[in-house]
This record gives sequence, structure tokens and C-alpha cells, in this order.
Amino acid sequence: MKTPSHTLLVASVVAFAVGCGGGSTASTSATAPTATALQATRSLATNDVSVLFPLGKGDLWSATTPARGGTTLFPRSAFDLITLPVIRELQGPNATYNGLRVVSMRFDPCFGGTPCYPQIRLVFQGLNDAGTSAFDGAIHALYNLSADEFQAMTVRLKAVASLAPENAAVTRLEVSPSLLAQGMSGAYGVALRDVVTQTIGGAQLAKVTFMTRAQGGGARWDFGGFNLRDFQPAGGFGIAGLDGNVLVQTVRENGGRGGGGGQGPGGAGGYAYTVAPGTLHGQLNAVLSSGAALAATASERQAAMDALARVENPLVESPDTVDCGACHVANRIRGGLQATFSLSSALAYASTAEATRLIGGAERDNDNLRAFGYFDAQPAIAQRTANETLKVLAAMR
Repeated sequence: MKTPSHTLLVASVVAFAVGCGGGSTASTSATAPTATALQATRSLATNDVSVLFPLGKGDLWSATTPARGGTTLFPRSAFDLITLPVIRELQGPNATYNGLRVVSMRFDPCFGGTPCYPQIRLVFQGLNDAGTSAFDGAIHALYNLSADEFQAMTVRLKAVASLAPENAAVTRLEVSPSLLAQGMSGAYGVALRDVVTQTIGGAQLAKVTFMTRAQGGGARWDFGGFNLRDFQPAGGFGIAGLDGNVLVQTVRENGGRGGGGGQGPGGAGGYAYTVAPGTLHGQLNAVLSSGAALAATASERQAAMDALARVENPLVESPDTVDCGACHVANRIRGGLQATFSLSSALAYASTAEATRLIGGAERDNDNLRAFGYFDAQPAIAQRTANETLKVLAAMR
């Protein structure tokens, strides 16, 4: 469908100071922007509404990037509500907060249940000194907007897309083709940053979830979150889909990055997950390790495959109905069932346009639980993220 023509004044030359490492904090003052008129020239594309930033192509946005209302993009006061160490390579809260960088961003006109909220969502990870590899552990910041604010932002986003011709013909969700080609300081990167930072700030931050990579040996991740506004209850909230008021859910991978658990996809090393206090009401128990999946009956494996298909289908399940662990192990386990047992499910998300995504070297690594970000230097994009992107794209065009 052809996009209506819109005119936009975009701040094209504001140079926001984005600190890199250390303890410095970006200034909240900004030079008055020079306005450049842009015209929407095409429909939004997949990588316009879900944006995976490239590593090694310039400075990524920091938590202290100046944002709407004189605030920072991710206020320290919100970060300090996370009581667990998030990134094991960054020792202490100061180093962790100062090291956070936005690695991905998503737009969504209707997040959640009833009511749903128009949102911009940012994922923060820590990077190495060269900015070419990401540490595990992440923070997901969700910013609520009014319907009118989101519509105004969408008009601007469609106009900014005229600066991103590389995105236009790419239907696969991948590292942003335009940011990869132009770099973060190119015309598109600067204009996109200005749209986002002039639309959201600390006052719009509504929910924060976290995925920590625990200190010490072994592969362990803790999931949790808290509400700041709009969502109830305020403060730490019970994880959806679990009985009782469970505030932290733990996933462990007990087989290591290449072994354990029996045969894996394509003959590769297997996997062996445990999830405490449980996941998806026990519907994945028969396949939480590749060894258990081999020992399970065909009907048990199919039932688990159907449950995973529901988790990855945004028309069926949402973060309000499914626990964190199920969402984050679904991509790995579903891939294992497909590759080893040639399973599929009638409940899988279907669209007139196939939800395709970049599948890289992290796909079969047991330690990769990322949904939309980086595992070391490898892009990691879960099938659920690609499916959600198609649903969002249809609504925003």
C-alpha cells in the first residue's frame, strides 16, 4: 500500500555527546538544530520498525544520551531499581550503567493486553572497548506514548525513511542495512536518533525488564522486571504465566556451549536447560534437554512443539501471558525439534509475507538466549521477534 506523503522538519545536525565507557556523563544541553525538510517517499519496511544497530560502525546511544524533557534516555534512577548484577564483565553499578549502549530498538502501536500501549522499546547491552562485541545480559526499556504522540512519531519515522534507501527492499529482519552502510553518524542515524530522543525520555519510561548473566562459572540467567507507570502493580511484578508472585525466574544451561543433553540439531552438541521455578506450566518439560526430547514420545514432542509455536505467535501469546524463560528458550528448543525430528505446528504464526530473519552463527549456541541483540559479535534475532515485526509493520504502514 502506498504511503501518504508527509512533510517533516528533522533536526539534521544536532551533535549529542554520547560518552564511551568511563564515568563521564553526556551533557543534557544541545545545540539548536538546523531544520531540514524531508518528504516520505516509500512505505515503511521491516528494518524501519525493528532496528538492530550495527557494531563497529560508530558510537551507539548510551543510557545518558540527552532525551525528551531534559532527561536522559535511560535514567540512573531506573537502573538503580535493578538489584542484581546485569553484566558480569562490567563490575559494579557505575561501570555497568556507564557501559550500557542501545543495540536494538522496536516500535509498536499496541503493546500488551487490554489496554495496550503505543511504545518505543530499547534494548541495552554492554560492549567491549572497541564496540565490536557485546556482553551477555541486557536491559529492556519500554516507553509508553499516547496514541497522538505515536501517530506524530510515525509521521516523522516515515519521512526519515527517505534517508534510508538501503532498508527499502529488504524484507528479512537483519542488522539495519542503512545503518550498516551509512554508519551511526550518517544522515539516517542522526535523524533516527533525533526522532527517538525528541519523542521519549525518562518521563515516558513505563516498564523495565532485565536479563542478567550471573557472575562466576556456568551458564545462568535471571529474568525479572518492574513497572514505573501505567502498568500494575507498580514496582516489581510477578512474572506472567507462573503460579504465585514470582519476581525472578532463573534459566540454566547445564550442557555447556557444545555438549550435554544428547544429540542436537544437525548432529551438533545437545542442550540441557532447567528453568526455575518452572516454565509454561510444564508443557516444555519433555524437551528441556535434547536427551529428554530423544526419550520422549512422538506425541509429547508434538505437544511441546505446539506450545512453542504458541509462544512465538504474537496473535496467540504475549509478554502478558507467557513467562520470560519460555520466550527466551523457545527459539533454541524449537529449532532443535525442527532439525532433529522434522516437526512443525499448525499453530505457528502465518502471514501473507513470511517472517524471515537473519540466522547467524549464534543460532545453535546453547548460551544464546538473546531475542534481538548480540551474542558476542554475532547478531541474534529470535523467530518471535521477526513475527512481531511483521504484525507491527502491517499496523504502521
